Amino acid sequence: MARARRSVPLIELIADPRHGIAPDGTCRLSDEQASAILELRLSRLTALGRDEIGNDLQKIADEIKEYLAILASRARIVDIIKTELATIKDEFGVPRRTEIIEMEGEVEDEDLIQREDVVVTVSHKGYIKRVPLSAYRAQRRGGKGRSGMQAREEDWVSEIFVASTHSYVFFFSDKGKVYVKKVYEIPEAALNARGRAIVIHAAAYAEPTMIKQHGKLGRSNGCIVFSENPVSGSHQHCDL
Repeated sequence: MARARRSVPLIELIADPRHGIAPDGTCRLSDEQASAILELRLSRLTALGRDEIGNDLQKIADEIKEYLAILASRARIVDIIKTELATIKDEFGVPRRTEIIEMEGEVEDEDLIQREDVVVTVSHKGYIKRVPLSAYRAQRRGGKGRSGMQAREEDWVSEIFVASTHSYVFFFSDKGKVYVKKVYEIPEAALNARGRAIVIHAAAYAEPTMIKQHGKLGRSNGCIVFSENPVSGSHQHCDL
């Protein structure tokens, strides 16, 4: 009965025709109505929030206790690992969709180097470098050219040519030897860089054996340099 008497003012407040729904569909609430609704909502939210926090705290405490028990038991750890591996096997244990086959032939490092045209520059003092051909541009009328090498005093560009990175370059020494390099083995440098010096190991200066058509002869009789084509296996020679 006491609760019913306390509810009478609230019912009268809600039933007041001044606080009905307006023709435009809106509902105008008085300050008393707004305060009553707000206080009721906040009280429920406060109680609900307190219960949720307590439940979450208890859940976390139970999980911590369970994890500590697992870490303290090796048998439980092994069982969990077995269970997870079995689950993975059931989920992903399907036949392989791609086929693994042996590649025909072997892949050399040279096969991974892109074929492109480069400009090889050699100076009088024996400095060499390669620069991508794209670094150069065509000079038009009245234009200013680009320097191929920034040489030091008493040095200048003696040789400059365009070649593919997979082409062979033959270096003929004044000791009667010839050295072969692939263009991609020549150090790459900037357009205005000097390059790297061509250095031959001291052991390479030993007296070479000259190859001629009629056996082994000394340098006094001249020499013929043979080079082998690694693709076709053919030989070519040139007089020095």
